[in-house]
Amino acid sequence: MSSSSERPCFTGSEGKNEATLFEMVTQLAQISASKPGITLPETEEAGERFGEMIKKTAKADTDELLYVVVDKAVQEIGIRAKV
Repeated sequence: MSSSSERPCFTGSEGKNEATLFEMVTQLAQISASKPGITLPETEEAGERFGEMIKKTAKADTDELLYVVVDKAVQEIGIRAKV
């Protein structure tokens, strides 16, 4: 898992391009969603909401770790299994 903060990943200051960032976010989302009882919806609307949440959270706290930003979005967008 990367310990890169949000700012370098989004600004490309570490040579990251959009495809690399997308891959990182996808992998982190899968890790976060692997928690028992969470399923990510596979709709365009959910994907757009997910992306917007990541952008908003990243801009609000540029020193936050990317995993934390992605995990917050997964917790918000993910569907919890009924117990």
